[in-house]
Amino acid sequence: MSVYEPAGPEPIGSKNQPSPRLEPCQTKCCDGSGAQTSHEMQSVNTMWGTPVAVTAMSAWLPKFQDTSVGGLTIGSLCCFRSLSRLAKCFLERLATLRQPEMVVAEKPFGVVTVGAFRNGGQEMTIGQIQAILLCYGMIPVGGHAPAFQGGTLLSTDDSVQEDALGLKTAQMVGQHVGEAALRLAG
Repeated sequence: MSVYEPAGPEPIGSKNQPSPRLEPCQTKCCDGSGAQTSHEMQSVNTMWGTPVAVTAMSAWLPKFQDTSVGGLTIGSLCCFRSLSRLAKCFLERLATLRQPEMVVAEKPFGVVTVGAFRNGGQEMTIGQIQAILLCYGMIPVGGHAPAFQGGTLLSTDDSVQEDALGLKTAQMVGQHVGEAALRLAG
């Protein structure tokens, strides 16, 4: 089941168009442990005239809409040279930040990824997340050498603690996002 339902001729909830019945969302997301979770739909919102399921993301959206937010650093596991389903699900649910205006436009963002191998597709994952956030009008920020695109961490034995280089790249990205946010704030 898609979270997007076909738009009716009249707004959902009008006297001629009954409100849809709320059902569990079928979107499966990886929580990092490999276990699958299912989000419950709590309400239905309208985006571009089409009803859209809203999950627990509704608690996060006001944080992104806060004008004091200067930038964003987002992380994802690298799953088969791509972002995790949980990160993709999260980024897709931010779509309401595009309507009626681009709420996070002109704000810097950085990306940090974690993979099971040193060159396990972290850069590809960074590029995919950057492409998504560019659709929100955000400004991509990398680190400084060696974190040109973003932070790339290696996870061994379910930990990044032994990856000094990766931790340094993540720190550099966070620092650069902060510097960019301060410069853009004036």
